[in-house]
Amino acid sequence: VLDEANSNLDEQSEITLMNAIEFMKSKGSSLIVISHKLKIVSKLDLVLILANGKIGAFGKTDEILSKLNTRNLPTKTTF
Repeated sequence: VLDEANSNLDEQSEITLMNAIEFMKSKGSSLIVISHKLKIVSKLDLVLILANGKIGAFGKTDEILSKLNTRNLPTKTTF
């Protein structure tokens, strides 16, 4: 479980974290990542978005992120 693991990282450390996530995925590991940064979320297979304590969206990351973009929600840095 990575809970806001990248919230206070410099760019190089964030890249190291993303590489570690990719490595763990390649080994078949299951990860639970809590993050507001799309840079990290976009590396994941599935995403669950909580909104006001309820599930706002769940599904394949690319599909969910494309729906967010079409709704004009903030997607540059956080969501």
